[in-house]
Amino acid sequence: MTTAAASLPTHEVVYRQARDLVLFGELAPGAAVTIQGIVDRLDAGITPVREAIRRLIAEARCWPQITGAFRSRGLPCISCKS
Repeated sequence: MTTAAASLPTHEVVYRQARDLVLFGELAPGAAVTIQGIVDRLDAGITPVREAIRRLIAEARCWPQITGAFRSRGLPCISCKS
């Protein structure tokens, strides 16, 4: 953990790690992911992961599923021609 990350609260560190999974394509766009899957992947507690997912949903980076899972939206292709 870097010095900057060490000074951040756990929920912020987990949010940034989860956001990076979405932004850098480590979670395939549209793939269903569970909260427990992110807990295991980030080796984090369930509460900070839930908070991170709520923030990602609010930012429209992912959307919730009725099953309790969520799906990553991925990034729009800004260099693609229509």
